[in-house]
Amino acid sequence: MLIPEEVDGLPEPDEGPLTLPGFWAAYLPRYLPPPAEEAGGGTPAGAAFGVSRAAADAARAALAGAAGRPIAKVPLEHDHTVLAVPRPTALDLLLTHPHWRRPRLLARTGGRPAGPGLSWSELLHAARHPGTSEGITARHPRLLLLLPALRAATLPPDAAVTVAAALAATGTPQEQRPALAHRLVELRPALAGARGQGTRGPAGRQGRLLARALGAAA
Repeated sequence: MLIPEEVDGLPEPDEGPLTLPGFWAAYLPRYLPPPAEEAGGGTPAGAAFGVSRAAADAARAALAGAAGRPIAKVPLEHDHTVLAVPRPTALDLLLTHPHWRRPRLLARTGGRPAGPGLSWSELLHAARHPGTSEGITARHPRLLLLLPALRAATLPPDAAVTVAAALAATGTPQEQRPALAHRLVELRPALAGARGQGTRGPAGRQGRLLARALGAAA
């Protein structure tokens, strides 16, 4: 699994948006629209996540203002960390390590998605096995923060159940969770060839480092 890009000059993280009540209503729809939000009506994004429209709007504004600055750190095993970095029209998830000079692109969402991303098993492992560095260590927010990196043509039958449990921990109303969870896992970015031969196993030194970080078998 190769990490194709490196990123220079990231500023210090600002976790302000992460503390806002409407954060998940703003963060998750950055790469997938809310399941019931349509031009003709439906459940507004905020209500689908159990927050007001004003709270969701405030969080969206905070994310827009944080473009280019990490808003969350997700520590992994073996001293790796994933940084969530909003961009004007996308979201970057960057993988870092103390021995690397620059962060490396794990996944990019938006109109032109990029990066090798994570398989479902890698995503679960990363969510459930925090590293010892500073950052988000609770399982459910880790899963939702890393969810944009999911790259999988097929998913296990209980994938939506797992995501629904994570949404429950954020306060998403029970009646909204099943449809929202299904939408979040069933629509994946089209990345033909982005993982390349990495779909059959880690490739090269960077791939081995990523495999170690995620506890994946080489």
